[in-house]
Amino acid sequence: MGTAIGLQVHHNHSNSQSINPAYLENYNDVITRELSKYKMGLRQRLCGDPNTGKEVESCAVCLDGWRKGYNGGCYFLSTEQNSWNFANESCSKLGAHVAVIENEEELDTIHRAIPSYSNYWIGLRRKDRHWLWVDGTQLDEKISVSTQRREYHCASVYGSGVYAESCNTVYPWICEQDAVRF
Repeated sequence: MGTAIGLQVHHNHSNSQSINPAYLENYNDVITRELSKYKMGLRQRLCGDPNTGKEVESCAVCLDGWRKGYNGGCYFLSTEQNSWNFANESCSKLGAHVAVIENEEELDTIHRAIPSYSNYWIGLRRKDRHWLWVDGTQLDEKISVSTQRREYHCASVYGSGVYAESCNTVYPWICEQDAVRF
């Protein structure tokens, strides 16, 4: 499915300072109508109930390769493994961030999304004595970080727990971003 929208501008050298306002208004109306049709087509294809054909009221779509996460978010589980800093930069390049876990319910959602045999980097780091998420919020007191050594400043999830790790340890990671809403 695709719609091509083109813009063609004719330049008249003798009268290059003015464009007919009626033409611009009409052109803007055409573009607005075409974009609206395109959005409706996307909504019908992406937000329709396959059983009934009716559109769902609340429609949030994750990009290809991402999976629906907690509270309208989308998760990307990397297949590559690297340090926490690399994971953080990689998520940023995707327009996302390393996963921020809001509460125990989201931790459970992530636990169900990842393979049970591997740690995954999340967006939690210790600064001084405090655990902070990459978005600047503090760790929810209901989520505890299992810490074996004081020099471990980054966190991963494994199973249903959160563990302090050396930031140079090599793990896959979880990126998080908001779903596209229609």
